[in-house]
Amino acid sequence: MQLLTILIKLEAESSFQRYRNPLNECHHKSESNSFEHKQGDLQYPIQQFPYFQSTPIFPILGEPKNEFVETANQFIKHGMQNSLASMIQKQSIVQNEFKLNQTTYGCKKMCEIDCMLVERYFNQKYWIFQNSNQKYQLDQTKTKNSDWLKARMQHRYKSQIYDAFSEMIDLIFKEGEIQMNSRTHVIKIQNLKGFQNLERQIQKAVKTEKKFDAFLFEIQKVLADFIFSTLN
Repeated sequence: MQLLTILIKLEAESSFQRYRNPLNECHHKSESNSFEHKQGDLQYPIQQFPYFQSTPIFPILGEPKNEFVETANQFIKHGMQNSLASMIQKQSIVQNEFKLNQTTYGCKKMCEIDCMLVERYFNQKYWIFQNSNQKYQLDQTKTKNSDWLKARMQHRYKSQIYDAFSEMIDLIFKEGEIQMNSRTHVIKIQNLKGFQNLERQIQKAVKTEKKFDAFLFEIQKVLADFIFSTLN
């Protein structure tokens, strides 16, 4: 019994010290391939990983933003910006194509003038426009923008209103694009009889809200925009 106790004690001490002081060659050989024995010889590569501070789901006001999340969001933000830029570019191309057509762009400008006239002289509109049911044929050959306007307005407005517009077109064309862009007051015209008759019939509140010269100046700016445009 005493001998058995001694043997167990020696075995325990041998097990405790086997890695530093192997008992024999066989034992050393069997342990040489073990995972525990090899751990001291393993070399683990040390890599530098970026550290990103965590950001709560609901950030506190004034807290710095997580740079990692902000960087990731750049892809979405730039993607949206690129899509928006592409959409704006397409709209610009469509607008340029729209503007390059003389008939289409000219009719758009004339509609703007019609709206301005009706807004001020709604009750007198029958003294402004020609009969819409009359038939006429326009010359579709390429002409100057000023000549195109005159041809359209001759069949669109009453004679006295047309005479005023015709004189304005000639004076604007003579003024030139640079001078018209820098002009801040209306070009005075002689053929005002048609407009004078209309002004007598409108309310004083309308005249006070917008003076006649300011109203006529807005029309002249619209005319100049078309006259000096480069169109097909």
